[in-house]
Amino acid sequence: MAKVFTEAELRPGSEEWLDWQRGGITGSDIYVLACHASELVLDVQSPPSSPVNLEARPSWMHTPRQLFERKLKGGGEKRKEGVEARGKRLAALVREGACRKFKASFKPLCVSVDCGSADHLLRVTLDAVDLKRSALLDITAPRKRWDKVPDYAIVRSHYERAVLEQAGLVKGGDFSLGIATAYDDPEMGRHKVGDLSYDTYKVEYDASFGSWLLDVAQAFARRTLVPGGMLPPPVAKDVVRRGDVEWVEAADRFRHADAAVAEAQTELNAARAALLSLIAEGDTHSYEGGGVRVLYGDRKGPVNYKAALDVHAPDVDVEPFRKKGGAVRQVIVL
Repeated sequence: MAKVFTEAELRPGSEEWLDWQRGGITGSDIYVLACHASELVLDVQSPPSSPVNLEARPSWMHTPRQLFERKLKGGGEKRKEGVEARGKRLAALVREGACRKFKASFKPLCVSVDCGSADHLLRVTLDAVDLKRSALLDITAPRKRWDKVPDYAIVRSHYERAVLEQAGLVKGGDFSLGIATAYDDPEMGRHKVGDLSYDTYKVEYDASFGSWLLDVAQAFARRTLVPGGMLPPPVAKDVVRRGDVEWVEAADRFRHADAAVAEAQTELNAARAALLSLIAEGDTHSYEGGGVRVLYGDRKGPVNYKAALDVHAPDVDVEPFRKKGGAVRQVIVL
């Protein structure tokens, strides 16, 4: 079962669209999940084939935890107005140029598909799709011209194509899949339209990989976004996962408390810096007032005993001097 929204019904960049994006697994999310699928223990088999190297993770990539926190806390990826306006302008002009070049009728659409629940958790925003001509063009606006199509764009376009098929909007294998890069510079791309230029790249669709992406998205969504969902599974495969009500409630309490402590620590550091900024550099007096005292004094640095042993007694066995240890439990927020 699927839902399809035209641009008039759900405008990309609007608050309604941001809420819609947060409620499901989108094209912007799928690359993170695909690259970390084996670590997340999603009970999904490895992809039978892959058009990209899923082990090569770029430094800018979100972690699964960051993705989960964004979905859980409702944090959006709302971009600055200038960036949003640029993206819309470029996408609209590329659609216009692509319609003429390929004799198509490309339009933006938002599509959602259920994955065993009524929540329609698989969600994609399509920049340019012509269902009658069976063509999808994913439009992006990089600042520099691509030497080759990056892996994230290939993964995203596969996911968009797979969601369309899951929604029943694509029938058969005769479907054109492509990526367009739009540039402000009219001389940068091969094709010109208005005051910009663009390049197009054909994507060879790997059906088995697209199907695998759907499995990964559904598994993660069911664990995190539906009622009774869990935190992302732990990386360590020997850790027992729990989803009973008592555990989830206690975990939720701990996560909120942990976030509150972090927020309080940030404010504490800021308040301390504000107090110290009121004391002139070189002033050796201590001050108090308002229930707070700021003391001045000299403090010696700690002794690095390990370095001392390494220099003066490198052969000494320190194990007999180790204090008695014991089993501990560490609670961390994933």
